[in-house]
Amino acid sequence: MRQRTSEDVQSAVRISSLSTLITASRAFLAFSLFFLIVKAEYSIALSIFLLAVASDFLDGHIARKRGEVSSLGGFFDHSCDALFVTTGFLALAISGSETYFLIVLIPISFIEYSWDFIANRTPLTSTFIGRFNGISYYVLIGVWLGVKVLDAEISFEFENMLVFCARFLCFTTLLSIFVGIRNRIAVKF
Repeated sequence: MRQRTSEDVQSAVRISSLSTLITASRAFLAFSLFFLIVKAEYSIALSIFLLAVASDFLDGHIARKRGEVSSLGGFFDHSCDALFVTTGFLALAISGSETYFLIVLIPISFIEYSWDFIANRTPLTSTFIGRFNGISYYVLIGVWLGVKVLDAEISFEFENMLVFCARFLCFTTLLSIFVGIRNRIAVKF
């Protein structure tokens, strides 16, 4: 049996911290977002989305300011991000947007990204493409919601651009998965 370290004790204390509660709110907001999009309540869904984006900016800032930064907190933050964007894309796919491949790829990418933390408790290390994807998932959901809120007749070209962006994100997510696996294999040899 492994002995508890000071990191374990500090992590247990941080679970109830303000920054962790803000992060956890994103998990609850994910389910609200899902149901609001499926029910075509796009204005409220956009508000929930913006609240989640604000929580994503705030939690890390507050954790650093209050000395609540931990590897477990980082993992929890990324877990809530992955849940939020996957749930958002699932709802958008149900409502007719072309984002269904992302529903499968985002969780796979998250598992690949966090594998070393899960297996060995090593800190998460992101790549440029991983950060790009993480931000782009949020941006694409925000744009889709904005279009639906405006209920604008979008041109065929703009709709095709959104579909292209979703497919491009599928490609960059797959690339991120393969690069992560390749890097993990290269370290072992």
